[in-house]
Amino acid sequence: MTTPAPLNSRNTGDHYEYDAIRDEKIPTNIKQTENRRKTALNDDFWKVSSWLTRIALGILFLYSGFSKIINPSITANNILSYEIPLEFINYNIAFILGILLCITEILLGAIIFINKLVKPAALGMFILLAIFISGIMWAWSQGLSIDCRCYGENSKPLNTDSDYIAKLVENIGWVGLSIITMITPSRIYKKKRSPQKNTDKVDKTPQSH
Repeated sequence: MTTPAPLNSRNTGDHYEYDAIRDEKIPTNIKQTENRRKTALNDDFWKVSSWLTRIALGILFLYSGFSKIINPSITANNILSYEIPLEFINYNIAFILGILLCITEILLGAIIFINKLVKPAALGMFILLAIFISGIMWAWSQGLSIDCRCYGENSKPLNTDSDYIAKLVENIGWVGLSIITMITPSRIYKKKRSPQKNTDKVDKTPQSH
């Protein structure tokens, strides 16, 4: 049953809102306080999750970019190993693509790591990861044995179905982190500005009359 509002509510100027969960009317000021607390708890969750995903994605892309840019010729050969049916992709093109890939990974990792332009960086990561997944599925469908060198010389070759499945699951997990980063409310990434101090000097010199 709903609790009736006090008879003197009109005289005191109090306002009431209906709470469907409690099935009762509660004062608006209490409702607003509870809503602020819920928003604060929600923000705390997003702050923790966004921090973890940003750090993980930043480290991943920085490590991946730097580990490959050390020897771009290996990256070029790995791109060719996918046997993409495009005639214009030769070693020189693959070499340029490898350099651009490494630079892009480093830039995206640095941007998201320092909490700048987080959502655009996460979108860029999502697109790159989608391209990686597409390339892995293509190689798997063609029965290729490739050494993707995703992390430079520390990468494991993809020879068997289980290798391909493990690599796909890994990349899908990173895609999930990029999606979490993109759907995080924008207010979480905004730094709170400290209140500006009034720098106007007050003239305390006594005025003569």
